[in-house]
Amino acid sequence: MVRAPPYSGGALAALGFGLAVVHVVHAMRMDLVGSLVEAWVPFAVAVGIASYGVLLVRGDRTGDRTWTVYRGVGVGVGTAALMFVWTVGHRLLQGHTVDHLPFVVANVATAGVAIGTLLGSYHARSRRDRYRAEALFSNLPTPAAYVEPREGTTVVTKVNGAFRKLFDSHETPVGRPIDDCVPPAGDEEKPLSEALESGTSVRFRCTVGVAGTREFVTTSAAAGTPDHAYVILVDITEERRRERRLSVLNRVLRHDVRSAANVVLGHAEALAEDGDAAHLDVIEGRVDDLVEMSQRARTLDRLLSDDTPSRLVNLRDVVEERLDRGTLGVAVRRELPRETVPFHDNGLIDAVLDELLANVEEHGGPDVTATVTLTVVDGGARLTVADDGPGIPRSERAVFERARETDLDHASGIGLWFVTWVVSELGGDVDVATDGDGTVVTVRLPVANDGAAVGAEPEATPGG
Repeated sequence: MVRAPPYSGGALAALGFGLAVVHVVHAMRMDLVGSLVEAWVPFAVAVGIASYGVLLVRGDRTGDRTWTVYRGVGVGVGTAALMFVWTVGHRLLQGHTVDHLPFVVANVATAGVAIGTLLGSYHARSRRDRYRAEALFSNLPTPAAYVEPREGTTVVTKVNGAFRKLFDSHETPVGRPIDDCVPPAGDEEKPLSEALESGTSVRFRCTVGVAGTREFVTTSAAAGTPDHAYVILVDITEERRRERRLSVLNRVLRHDVRSAANVVLGHAEALAEDGDAAHLDVIEGRVDDLVEMSQRARTLDRLLSDDTPSRLVNLRDVVEERLDRGTLGVAVRRELPRETVPFHDNGLIDAVLDELLANVEEHGGPDVTATVTLTVVDGGARLTVADDGPGIPRSERAVFERARETDLDHASGIGLWFVTWVVSELGGDVDVATDGDGTVVTVRLPVANDGAAVGAEPEATPGG
């Protein structure tokens, strides 16, 4: 980029000052009425030019705006000079004379410099605004794309770094339809181009490589050119997950508090009538259950709200280290592979294993034996917790079988809900089978295949 030397705006200030002196001299040689138009108006314009040059000296340290203004001045002066030569030459060819020629030249020069200064200043401001918009676009922390219609489709013509990072693929997004770059999550989701037609701001779910399904608030903003627009995607996945978790936990707490309150109230009334101390035991037990339940819900919500970044680990080592620490409440056998099982863990697999073993203890008692097995099947990891107890009650198994966001309605299944939630967010699923010989819970998880070394932390997801 060509730039003028710093403080070179002084040349424009000097030019304006010189023209102003010429117009003062011209005014002194004329009568008062004639000088008002022919000298003092150009004088005021020349003073304005000089003042603008001073502003350039003080405000344009890089010289970029000054150089743009000088280019405008060159165009303005060149155009005025051509008009002057044409007009004067035409008069001279017709035998006329031109009075006060030096002052006429000064007037023409003043007009050309003034017009050029205005044009250059406008162009410099437009270019500055364009550079600012481009810098803002490029440095947005959220994915953004510049799109235009082409042959009936909405095509990407420019993207920022956050877009490339999140929607990374082997093909460049530039020149491709926006719907190919940002594929909708499932057949029920409208393509992004159609979703944007319904409004300037819409919610949109899409599939993002290894990050899985993400939810965005997608905003479309006109770019100043007809049919061209900026598309900005703000990732609200974590906020929406947080909302759903809080909704489930609040419903569970309301349900169990209401149930416990009814039991406590009933036994309190019975205690007042017959004075049987057994009612106190029931009341104390329900209150203890409520306290334990609220503490557990708070702990699980804290774990789910933790923003610990995932890192590549050996899933076998994670499971083995957790089992070696003991304090599980039940006897545990293990069947673990020798080979490495690469897996992206955000620190929650420990808690998943704890909840599964806690359910074994809760429903099977202290004499039950659990068997923890880890295998690699069909390119995925399978973590299985089997026990020889009576099995998980049907009401709690439903947590695995139904929509986790809506169907948990009592706290006894909150640990299993936690398991299904975490595993789902990790890209896996959970299956439970119960028969007369016990219960088998199978957690299927995706293994990492990105080639990174075990222990490495992947790059953060933009906007997530």
